[in-house]
Amino acid sequence: MRLNRFAKSLLLLLALIASPAEAAENDPSFILAEAKRILAGNQAAFGPTTTVVKAEVRGDTVNLTLSAAFAPLAKNPARTDEAVRLLLWAAPKAKTLHLFVETPDGPRPLDDFVRAKRPKTVPVSRLDEGEIRPANERSLFPLPGPLAGKTIFVSPGHGWYWVEDLEGWHTQRGEINSIIEDFTNWRMASHVIEALEHTGAYVFSCRERDINPYELIVDNDQGGSGYSDGPLWWTSDYPGWDGGTYRAAETITDPDAASVAEWTPVFPIAARYAVYVAYKAGDNRVGAARYLVRHAYGVSEVLVNQRVNDLRWLYIGSYDFNAGGGRGEGLRLSTYSADGAVVIADAVKFGGGMGSTLRDGAPSGKPRWQEAARYWAPYVGAPEWAYNADLADDAGDVTTRPFYANWQGGDAYLSLHSNAYGAGDVGTGTETYMYSGIPTSGSENWRDAIHEHIVTAIRAQWDPEWTDRGVKSANFGEVRELDAMPGCLTEIGFHDTAYDAEFLRRPPFRATVARAIARAALQFFNTNKPVYPLPVRYVRAQQPSPGRLMLQWEPSGDPVWGDEAAPSGYKIYRLAMDGEEPAVYLTAETRYLFDDLAPGRLYVFRIAATNGGGESLWSEPLAARLHAVDAPQILIVNGFDRLDRSVQEEGNTRDYAIRHARLMSQIGNYYFVSASNEAVAEGLVNLTAFEMVDWIAGEEARLANEQAAFAALSGDEQRKLAVYLDRGGHLFISGSEIGWDFAENGGEEVLDFYAGYLRARYLGDDAETYAFKGVDNSLFDGLAGFFDNGAHGVYDVDFPDLLAAGEEAELCLTYGETSQGAAVCYDGDYRLIYSAIPYETIYDDAFASAFMDRALDFLATAGRDPDDVDEEGDGDWELDLDVDAEIPPDGDPEFVDLADDEPDNESRPDGDAAPDGDAPGSDGDADDGADGDGAPLECPAGAQRQGGSCIPIDDDSGGGCAAENADASAFIFCVLLWSLLRRREEWGVRR
Repeated sequence: MRLNRFAKSLLLLLALIASPAEAAENDPSFILAEAKRILAGNQAAFGPTTTVVKAEVRGDTVNLTLSAAFAPLAKNPARTDEAVRLLLWAAPKAKTLHLFVETPDGPRPLDDFVRAKRPKTVPVSRLDEGEIRPANERSLFPLPGPLAGKTIFVSPGHGWYWVEDLEGWHTQRGEINSIIEDFTNWRMASHVIEALEHTGAYVFSCRERDINPYELIVDNDQGGSGYSDGPLWWTSDYPGWDGGTYRAAETITDPDAASVAEWTPVFPIAARYAVYVAYKAGDNRVGAARYLVRHAYGVSEVLVNQRVNDLRWLYIGSYDFNAGGGRGEGLRLSTYSADGAVVIADAVKFGGGMGSTLRDGAPSGKPRWQEAARYWAPYVGAPEWAYNADLADDAGDVTTRPFYANWQGGDAYLSLHSNAYGAGDVGTGTETYMYSGIPTSGSENWRDAIHEHIVTAIRAQWDPEWTDRGVKSANFGEVRELDAMPGCLTEIGFHDTAYDAEFLRRPPFRATVARAIARAALQFFNTNKPVYPLPVRYVRAQQPSPGRLMLQWEPSGDPVWGDEAAPSGYKIYRLAMDGEEPAVYLTAETRYLFDDLAPGRLYVFRIAATNGGGESLWSEPLAARLHAVDAPQILIVNGFDRLDRSVQEEGNTRDYAIRHARLMSQIGNYYFVSASNEAVAEGLVNLTAFEMVDWIAGEEARLANEQAAFAALSGDEQRKLAVYLDRGGHLFISGSEIGWDFAENGGEEVLDFYAGYLRARYLGDDAETYAFKGVDNSLFDGLAGFFDNGAHGVYDVDFPDLLAAGEEAELCLTYGETSQGAAVCYDGDYRLIYSAIPYETIYDDAFASAFMDRALDFLATAGRDPDDVDEEGDGDWELDLDVDAEIPPDGDPEFVDLADDEPDNESRPDGDAAPDGDAPGSDGDADDGADGDGAPLECPAGAQRQGGSCIPIDDDSGGGCAAENADASAFIFCVLLWSLLRRREEWGVRR
């Protein structure tokens, strides 16, 4: 297109009028007026008499001077942080904001009023390489990686704190868009901590890291507490943890003659527990104390340098433990060492627990992970100056976080927050800050690396137009008070903007951000290593012949970092089950053949991808129990992948195949292997080769605007199951949301599958009970029990479907004493148990075992007619990814894929949709561990994938603003329209 001189002149004029907002926002008078408006509306932060005296603009730096009335208020770090946050909105284009306060001698920097008057700290300890390290390749903590020896602090921001004036416990902000910032930030921090640990770093959290509400402290001073040791140990005369005593012993070089101290608590529920140790450090202590964690899946040995980290809770990993006692699970400490030194046994803490700090005579009643850093720091063992003991709790919490880090010592500090404008749906995007004064060395590079990586990852996987608000400097307390390490504070998104909040609430989004931060750390520390790979997908275990087991998987494509993050190898963890020792196997292939496993034993494996940057998150588990001769097999399918705004991280650990397998193996001579549902859907596992299929659907379902991969049963999965059942298969499927998902998100064809193959009718949502009972004269006659309400270590089944029996089927379970259906059974041309109670949530082993015994007796005892088995069910498990061997060319059942249809509405409390036209998307098969096996994003006609989103395809048929197909007048009109929209944005909309 060629523009005439008039058009060019008009475009120049439009360009000039398109940016008055930017010019205004850099004008001191505009900034002064905005600051005055902000003060007038926020007297709680600034006080009723504080005014703005002056505004100066120097390039991209803005200086604001407040009146002397603010001086006494500035001594409160929380108040000054809020003042800084609010005044940043007076100058949103500024890269640096400096605040000054009027005094009789002229303006003085805010630091003169708020910065702590104390000498620079010398950290008591920093964890150099070797101070906490794995003892061997079977150890689960710390993981190897290029950041081994680096210590990074992660601050999840605010938490519950006591407000004296209000005489109660409060969070900094209330719930906005279904988010309480203090807790969503903690969830983000959990992902970041995990990601950094997978690069080899040791990470301290400024708040309790363990969500487990149970806490068990085992100490040598507590009689009958579960502590014991041998004759070589003595009680020291010096004070130990919590002012009590501790036990000591001299190390010996003969491992066979070594003595051990043991901490073996009675665990209230089967769950994951963080493990912390405390000891009296000293120069004569052992440099590599051998702690052996005996957990549900084996033994993991951690070496700890007891010469440093005196009398504080020191984290040594999180592990799964079985409920109860008597199994020897817990912690052991050996006197064996090559050092001629003293080893110390004192207190050990398992789990996160509930807050224990008393205010007004009582604790908060909140889980410890939800409480502020102000309470965690003294609980860990920090001195009074490190937690602002002289300030009110709400005032001192902000700077407790960096003081705690200064006291402990480390290599970098990262504070995670979400932003808020205060008016709703105004701000959007990511911005990252360092201290606006003289920051600690390296802070600028640390800030820039963190920010660049976060924005890059979000744009690549979630929203290609995610707003980059830039790198900035401000006087925030968390970065101001650092003096031992570089630090920055990142505001990842705006929780008071509905669009941003949709992302912040999603675990897969948090995982994307966390892995980006891990890559930033690798870059900052000059490792020249790639980020660790995504988890493997399409995992499956098959027994090609008696006594042999083949594990197979595929690498995940990386939508953000591409081939850089490709695996260079794989690590197979064999967990300890049935008395077997744990083991680790290495391979460069995407398969591993075992030919030395014992028949009749339960085996469980998890797979990690590795490269120079570290080790990926684990795959979902693969379970197997092998037969010695040809025998019918069961296939356990893990179909519960969902992690979304409703099902959070603790609501799906993705390891439920282990519980199914363990209970099966305890009942009788049943043989099984397992696979992911994605492997089944892709045709990599042949259902018709199995006598029975146990399909774990959990709470799998798709909410509005969530990933298609979370559909309870995809179209491909429906087709595979239909073929299997048409050929006389035996199916046990349990999931609380199957009926709801089909009813809400499917069409007539989907409901035909539900009625025709699952033999049920969906009556409604939420049984409002956690009890079940077998129907008289049915398969489960006489059985009764309970499923998890969230307090028993599995997950809360909060919306179990209500069922009615379909054609020729019968109800075999009801909810409690009601007549509401919980499960249907069918015995006809195939056999079926469909339970709306997820089997794994029947938490009592006795009830669960009785249930499984009946199910197996019904489904797994009848032999299969070899003529009914597809010709590809002959043990050849090396099918190509593109082969869909299950569906014959004729007579296919036709089912609509739930993943292809957007839900029309949402009945759940958490079902608010994303802003119209802004539904975020994600590639379900590569979301940083939250759903490593998901299906690719499908885009509608007229759109194409870009990153994790669908964008319109350019139309070459004419019209629009594309220069190659528009005349001058149309182009000018588009530019004018663009300029008006831009002015609207810059004058307050989505800054």
